[in-house]
Amino acid sequence: MGCSRQIDLFDWNSVEGDVPCGGDSHPFSVWSEREASQHARRLSAYLAAHGSIRHRLRECVQAWIKPNITSAEEPWAGRTTQPEVLRAVIRSLRDHARPGTEIIVSDSSVIGCDTRTAARVSGIQEVCDAERVGFVDLRDQPVSMAAVPEPLVFSSIPIHYPFLEHDVFKVNMGKVKSTYGSPVGFCVKNAKGVIPDEYKKAFHNRGVQRALCDLYGVLSWDLAILEGVPISELGVAGGIGPTGVCTSALVLDMVFAGCMHVPIGAVEHLQVLGKRLHVRIDVLDDSPSFKQFRSLWRALRYSASGTAKLAEQYGVRIDDDAACTACVESLAKACKRLEQDGVLPDSDNIVIGCASGAVLRGADPSPRGTDIYLGKCAFDRVAMIVSGAGCHEPVLKRWRRGHKIDGCPPTIDSIVEQIGARHPERRSEHLAATRSERILRGLQVNPLQAQAGRGLYPLILRSLPKEAEAFAGLDLDTALACEVVCAAICHQMNWDFLRRRVADLARSEPQQLLPSRIAMADSAFVARLLKGYERPERIRPNERSEMLRSLAGMFQDGAYSFSAALGIAHGGITKGPSDIVAVLGRAKVFAEDPEQKKLQVLLHNLAAAYPHSGIDAVCQPAIDYHIMRLYVRRGDVSARTRTAEEFLFGSTPRKATTVTALRVVVAEALRGVSVLTRIPLQEANKIEWWIGRSVCTKRPDCEMNGSGGSWLRPHFPACPFKNVCYAFNSDPRLLAVREPQHEGRYY
Repeated sequence: MGCSRQIDLFDWNSVEGDVPCGGDSHPFSVWSEREASQHARRLSAYLAAHGSIRHRLRECVQAWIKPNITSAEEPWAGRTTQPEVLRAVIRSLRDHARPGTEIIVSDSSVIGCDTRTAARVSGIQEVCDAERVGFVDLRDQPVSMAAVPEPLVFSSIPIHYPFLEHDVFKVNMGKVKSTYGSPVGFCVKNAKGVIPDEYKKAFHNRGVQRALCDLYGVLSWDLAILEGVPISELGVAGGIGPTGVCTSALVLDMVFAGCMHVPIGAVEHLQVLGKRLHVRIDVLDDSPSFKQFRSLWRALRYSASGTAKLAEQYGVRIDDDAACTACVESLAKACKRLEQDGVLPDSDNIVIGCASGAVLRGADPSPRGTDIYLGKCAFDRVAMIVSGAGCHEPVLKRWRRGHKIDGCPPTIDSIVEQIGARHPERRSEHLAATRSERILRGLQVNPLQAQAGRGLYPLILRSLPKEAEAFAGLDLDTALACEVVCAAICHQMNWDFLRRRVADLARSEPQQLLPSRIAMADSAFVARLLKGYERPERIRPNERSEMLRSLAGMFQDGAYSFSAALGIAHGGITKGPSDIVAVLGRAKVFAEDPEQKKLQVLLHNLAAAYPHSGIDAVCQPAIDYHIMRLYVRRGDVSARTRTAEEFLFGSTPRKATTVTALRVVVAEALRGVSVLTRIPLQEANKIEWWIGRSVCTKRPDCEMNGSGGSWLRPHFPACPFKNVCYAFNSDPRLLAVREPQHEGRYY
């Protein structure tokens, strides 16, 4: 069985040791470095410490690296190999291989995606070009059949050249990720890329985890490398995870499962292979060093039963009869988008897989809703049963009433479009659910108040100070990055401070504002960015780092920069205003704000920078707490019920739905001001914002004795609205009204 040697903790960020596997012992090293130079140092140290690996590398004429490029996704999405880690691997191999050894990077993308496109978008091709190594699409390589020694699903499996060749040094580069189809997608699962497309589909159709056990039995890897820079949890990029290296892909996967607090029993292929090959991962449980290292990491979010987790997470009914992982993955991603649109099919029953159970249940007169048959398995197999002899009439009726979404698997877009089309009325209901109807009905707009101050607005507009251009002199893409970042994390944050800090970062470390870096932002980055803020309790680095990471959703369709994603170039706008809104809506931080305050702040700034772009046509009021406070005090918005009055005057934290209701009414009042004064909406919005932030502050300066209103003094000796302000002239209680304290939603 072999013995595990003592595991030594080199520092707080690494651990290494040996794990017994059958009669052998496999050395591993795991670390938490982020910088590429540190990855290269760790890998080189590992190779230098193990002569048998160096000897094997030196006797091979080629070294083939199998990364993980999946589909055409940027590296910060967490589902593809991090290019800088690949660069470190190439350089480490080159340092220890014999002179002239050819290094080749090769993979095949997911079915339906061009491999070379995926390599380019993921950054893999760029690294290969810079390091002067070849990239090979495995789909262009011949295959050889390999007999499976202890088959669970397949007796033989075709493998692409050269992953069965003895004189080739083979490197498996996996990602730390979880999916709905498999609890973990580490190195063992990464090996699936070396088989032809038809077998990839068969793996999913016949049970991917058991099929992985068959595949592992025919492959032999010389080196396994697993990285989480960043990790991906159920399809969503998380924070930075560990990186490790081992001579066994299975051992490394099991070590990482331990690091990331995933029980081996929850991962079928690790459990089966671990027992079959006698991997003694339990020896790590007695190591204080390993326990210390594991304590640095939170648990990886995973799903032991994909459809059960989906049903629980999204509140949908799923009839799963041996559904393949491809269909489960499509459904998972579609559910996320359907939830954002407010059209999840909670009254229907989603049928996925062989679906015979759903057909038999069709005879039951009580099942609610309609069956939605998802994919060819559900569609075709049920059709075969229904068309057979002796089918009961209730079954036929339920089948005919069902909705069929074809495909193998059906695309995410087709699921979203067809289910969304069934419930168009829910989209408006979804928006209504985000606000309190009781508060909404209890508030009213007072147009006469705007009429009383109508003549003041043109003069105030001419007095508005020119905002200091914090991003002057920056290149287009960096300036756009600054605008998007500021809008994304401006919640409860001083606008001037935020823009200064982001501008300072752009000038000192512009690489930190690259999409790849922003999409991997962690709490330490946010804490450093906002260091020195006068309200440190509002920094909340965990929440703001999540907001920044969500910006990765903007980068699709081969867009590598903010300018490309938004369609903004030096020569003008290359996308329509609605397309720009759609791109921004891919980011959770903008999509989950019901009244789109952050989105509108950004659109207003873009409209000002590009006055002939048409962006102003999609601008709506950007209502922050300054304007809500101002409109309540001035009397533009007032309470007409006791409940609404208690809401306005109360000091206890308010729910997101009640604050949203107030925001809706204030936005309506601001639109009225714009129409009445014939001042463009963005300009009217800016006027109210400046009054609210400099004069009608938490402690109102009605006489403008302080410095805040200095920009108005050339034309006004006191607040311009002093003579028409309801709080100053009629109800002094309103002078004490402050913005409602938010509870719950931080977005």
